[in-house]
Amino acid sequence: MRNILLTILLTFVVAIMKGQETIMLEKSPIEITSFTTDRDLYLTEETIWFSAKIDCFEKEVIDVLSTVLYVELYDDQLKPIIRQKFKIIDGKCQGSFIIPGDIISGSYFLRVYTMYLRNFDPKFYPEKIITIINPIVPPAKNELSDTIEITTNYNYLSCNIPNTIALRIAPLFVNKIEKIEIVSDSNISVDCFPPNYRGFTSLVFTPESGHNYRLLIKSVEGDLFSKSLPSVDSVRVNNFSQLFDDQYNIGFINKPDLPKVIILTVFNKKLEPYLSKQFDTGNQFISISTSALLPGLNYIVIADQGGNTLHVESLIVASNQKNKLYVTTSKKSYTPREKVILHLEPLSGLPVNSTVQISVVKKGSSFLHQDLFSDLFAPEKNADSLELSASKKAAENAALMFYNQQFKDRDYCKKLFSFSVSPIHWIPETKDITISGLLRNKTTREPVQNVSVFASVIDAKPQLHINKTGIDGSFIFSLLNVNDSKKIFFNVQSPFSDQFEILLNNDFSNEFHSRHIKPLNMDTSMRVLLTEMLLNQQLSKVFTQYPVSEVVNASNEVNLFGKPDYTVILDDYIDLDSFEEVFKEIVPFVKIKRTKTQANFEVLDINRGITYNDPLVMLDEITIFDIHSLFKINPKLIEKIDVFTNPYIFGDQIFNGIIIIHTKSKNFGRITLPSSSVFIDYQTITQQNIFKGRNYSQPADDIKHIPDYRTTLYWNPSLVLKSTGTDVEFYTSDHKSQYDVFVTELGINGAILIGHTTFDVKND
Repeated sequence: MRNILLTILLTFVVAIMKGQETIMLEKSPIEITSFTTDRDLYLTEETIWFSAKIDCFEKEVIDVLSTVLYVELYDDQLKPIIRQKFKIIDGKCQGSFIIPGDIISGSYFLRVYTMYLRNFDPKFYPEKIITIINPIVPPAKNELSDTIEITTNYNYLSCNIPNTIALRIAPLFVNKIEKIEIVSDSNISVDCFPPNYRGFTSLVFTPESGHNYRLLIKSVEGDLFSKSLPSVDSVRVNNFSQLFDDQYNIGFINKPDLPKVIILTVFNKKLEPYLSKQFDTGNQFISISTSALLPGLNYIVIADQGGNTLHVESLIVASNQKNKLYVTTSKKSYTPREKVILHLEPLSGLPVNSTVQISVVKKGSSFLHQDLFSDLFAPEKNADSLELSASKKAAENAALMFYNQQFKDRDYCKKLFSFSVSPIHWIPETKDITISGLLRNKTTREPVQNVSVFASVIDAKPQLHINKTGIDGSFIFSLLNVNDSKKIFFNVQSPFSDQFEILLNNDFSNEFHSRHIKPLNMDTSMRVLLTEMLLNQQLSKVFTQYPVSEVVNASNEVNLFGKPDYTVILDDYIDLDSFEEVFKEIVPFVKIKRTKTQANFEVLDINRGITYNDPLVMLDEITIFDIHSLFKINPKLIEKIDVFTNPYIFGDQIFNGIIIIHTKSKNFGRITLPSSSVFIDYQTITQQNIFKGRNYSQPADDIKHIPDYRTTLYWNPSLVLKSTGTDVEFYTSDHKSQYDVFVTELGINGAILIGHTTFDVKND
């Protein structure tokens, strides 16, 4: 593993210089990204605040591999809505973005990843479902039954044996259901589900032959809804599994084609095999001790001796380690604009100096059950889960059943658990944001190797980058200290450049998991919450706002070549008829050298008495290799000309002097650029914002009359806990409501909720 990582880092450096080395990837990443947001429910044009952490499994070699985080918001049709990039600093990243006002109400996916993670399946990109409401286009009101998904352990109901039925309830409705029971076709109540826990619940019951069953759902408002269950089948099941405290059993029933010998392999969360056993299936029943399994998520893969997968499912193993945080407020009820003191007391199991995220939001705007999968798949699940209530155990079982649905696709399993490796294509961004592409022949479409590609960043702080193409025609540039959208010009240095074309790689991934999101619904209580949020948003827009964020990490100025040896300002001289005449008459130490088909510059170094051929020539901020095209420029368009007469070392390049021509309007003198060149608007790093709440300790006259109706009162993405306890202070708003305080910890398996409390804001 160490050798693989070191090879990646070495190859990254080599690839930038040569662009021709190839290395092989492991089947699972050594880098894991996790993230959380301030809440789960938003209105259009509101701000989403996020915090992310990047962990590396090989910390003894390197703490963090990547320095750029890609953040995407997309809909259920896999259409990207927002795509931005943020700087990773010391393995952490925080930021925000504003939701567009023209999207429809619905459930959306938010995901994050790094360039390195693009070498792997999108299943390794952590993602989260959030709900966005457009007040102008509210969601339709559908039946409550449409918000419930059903799955069973056999895909149907198998008669006369125990069946497990799992339910998943849409986010907005986890608190809107009073009871769910199973009713037979003769309207007899058969069983009742435990109360849902964070949107999941399950039960075991035995269907009878000749009957069909349905769910009878009762809402807290007393409404009744019905939803059909899968049909009852008399065909016996192929396999089943049971988990006891210390034993995991898998049985095979009525499976005559089951091989006599099967191989059971256990994979960890990184999809690395760590345990393998061979079983004789004469008794059609195998078992394995849970003490031999690692804490957290495990994958159980059963295959024949030829490697053909027969069965796959996941399994959660709890550890005895506790991991808690005690969260309290100075009191349970506050008045508007009053200071709140939040105290966080680490308990046993929480490491000293742990970094946590705190979100204080209006109650109802965050759905706790969204993080249930993250809790289940923690590397070391809390010991408290060993003594869960009936509803929590039923929820865990349901969550695993839904998670295991993906393993019914044999092709997917074959890909997921195969041992093959593939070449690395996306180089880790270990320094800064990169842009890469391919140079190929227009006619033959064959890659062109060993040709210099120049990239010019057009900006008040210009940059120039050079890279020679590799044997596969690839090139890559690492941009430095760039923010927001930049114009970048790509040019090729070759007498045959008109035969080439530059193809740039898409900077964002276009690979997605196919997901199904249940229709977004609204009931009366939900409309009340959204109406309050909308009123708060409108008041915030009407009045001048107190700053809620401040920009950090502004880039430093980059000076491209320094001070020139000579500068000629054309307005200081009489007008000349041609640009060629300008160089002949008024630009010192530069000569034009002509042949029948070409023209080139020569630069004289008077200190050394040496003439240099073919200096680097730039027009504004872009490189020019066709000197003839410069002679077509009207001299009246030129502001000045800078000349560097000495050899200039630029990375691993040496320029034989430099000539920079500056136009007055920065429009490149209206010349025709080479057909092989490319101009693009490229999105670089989005400047990070820091959440800034309001301070009413000494209200200033300019803010005390401004209404304050914030849905998010406080957001801290990186609070370091003290072993003796930590206090946090913030102020309430003018909105009288109940508020949730959520404390999460980011780790290699996602955002884990480790602390929660509530408080009220009301009048005295």
